[in-house]
Amino acid sequence: MKKANPTTLVILAMFASFGVILALMILIFRPEPRPRRKPVQTVQPEKPVPAPEEKLALPLKDPIRFAGVDSLPKDEPAKPVSRPKRRAPESERQLQRELERELKEISLLRSEMQKRLNNERKTRKDKLAKLAHQCETLEPGEAVQILISLDDQTIGEILNLMNRDKALQVATLLQRLGREESIALK
Repeated sequence: MKKANPTTLVILAMFASFGVILALMILIFRPEPRPRRKPVQTVQPEKPVPAPEEKLALPLKDPIRFAGVDSLPKDEPAKPVSRPKRRAPESERQLQRELERELKEISLLRSEMQKRLNNERKTRKDKLAKLAHQCETLEPGEAVQILISLDDQTIGEILNLMNRDKALQVATLLQRLGREESIALK
């Protein structure tokens, strides 16, 4: 018998494994069979059905008596029907505990995110205050060169933190450069 080439054996093994995987996928992901519908049988009524125009005449002199109730007390208010409390099955209690645990976790995450947000706001405020202080020590032209790369809202915040005289000088230069939107001095 002739010895098989290792490359051929590898290719045959790959095809076989692909076939096994394909068969498993078909077994796992095949749709559920639809229930077969039973054929509907039509039943012929023994008595003829009255036409809609015909009215059935029922002796209804006393509708309450006809309904099977002798009399209703007129003075007594209706009492609400109370159902006995049913104990939740273990699975429902377990789901309730899991839900409460997740709500606590969400609350902790929310408080942690609020702390982080407050820290970020404080850090940003401190950085803006430092930049405003540095811009006060610089000449107005040098300060504008630094501020021109920032967005209008940030420039406005920095100008409001600066000394009013220096801020007016910087704002004048920014206005000449076409950045009027950023100038909102208080």
